[in-house]
Amino acid sequence: MLHHRYDILVLGAPGVGRKSLAKQISNYHFDDQTPPKHDWGDPLFEDKFRTQLTVDELTSMLDLGILHQNYEFPSMIDQAYHRSHGFMLVFSPDSPTSIETM
Repeated sequence: MLHHRYDILVLGAPGVGRKSLAKQISNYHFDDQTPPKHDWGDPLFEDKFRTQLTVDELTSMLDLGILHQNYEFPSMIDQAYHRSHGFMLVFSPDSPTSIETM
């Protein structure tokens, strides 16, 4: 029985592995192949990954959304931040630029 659904935004600079990390979490394994593009019906997101998790016998749905980096409508990005339940910040420790982007 599904108890909750959580929307998580995956944030970070381009090239730090946002999509790879989200895919690894949703598939429970790492695959170095580029994931296929999906049409999620939401132009705000570059990609989304969905997985079902069970913690303490409670099953929840986790949606990991990766925003487009160059989206033209800041108000829609703000809306995505407000309706999400959490954030995953992804950066590369050997790239000062990716840390500064946070």
